[in-house]
Amino acid sequence: MSREQELLTQFSQKADTIQADYKKLIAGYVSSKGARPPYEELLDILKKMDAELTKSGVAMVEQYQSDGVVNIGTFITDIKNKIASTIEQFVKTL
Repeated sequence: MSREQELLTQFSQKADTIQADYKKLIAGYVSSKGARPPYEELLDILKKMDAELTKSGVAMVEQYQSDGVVNIGTFITDIKNKIASTIEQFVKTL
């Protein structure tokens, strides 16, 4: 497995873990309140999740750059796509 693929796999696992944590947060809210959080709170949760995913993605890009890679465009695109798909999957579960 290439270094790029290894880091993408690590990021994918991290993104799935972050998504699972936020699903637990929503589930906890629903079990205690009997309903989903209000729209504004859901937006805040999505913003926090996006920020956490982006922070992790940036860390992966920096780690990949530290390996001396010159062209990282595809890697960055793959990270962005994983962030977008993770958020989309999360929204669909709401």
